[in-house]
Amino acid sequence: MKLDSARRHGDPVPEADLARKEIDRFAPILNVAKIARRAGINQHTLANKLRRKSAFTKDETNAILKALEPA
Repeated sequence: MKLDSARRHGDPVPEADLARKEIDRFAPILNVAKIARRAGINQHTLANKLRRKSAFTKDETNAILKALEPA
């Protein structure tokens, strides 16, 4: 229901798997531990979600995308 509200109010709704697409695209050169630290996500949680191809929460997606931005 939060998504419906966001859409009605014109708030941006991130694509659910956008973070995964970005991580997969750069996987050969990524340091998962560094991304986890920058995103404020437990390193093992991030590694497990990537390995299992589990969905990221909206907050995780936003944090990962922000962590992938140039410093």
